Amino acid sequence: MIEVLTSLLGVTLAIAVFTVLGSAIFGLSIWVYVPIKESPFADGVVNGIKKCTVFSLAIGLIGFGLLYFIGFFGAVAASIIYFIGMKRVFNCGIFDTIVIGIINYVIQYGIGAIIGKLFS
Repeated sequence: MIEVLTSLLGVTLAIAVFTVLGSAIFGLSIWVYVPIKESPFADGVVNGIKKCTVFSLAIGLIGFGLLYFIGFFGAVAASIIYFIGMKRVFNCGIFDTIVIGIINYVIQYGIGAIIGKLFS
């Protein structure tokens, strides 16, 4: 029983850390690429972090739900919703969204490589 509770606590902690880290990396990607006047950080860092976190969580949950229930077509629908959301929330076109995605991937890969080097 204790092992189950310990593993559930570990999973819960891992999900919380991943969510916070993923949202922070997404916010960093937006901050790096989008001009400050159009950026969600123009109204302040806290407001920018809130906006990026809510968007990241919403898209993640929508994407997971669609992928789980519809499969491949859910991934396509989630991608379309992501691009529409990026246009509506951050005023990013298709090219901007792709560049932000690449920046996001590079930052995540770099952090993963650093952590891999530290703990291997």
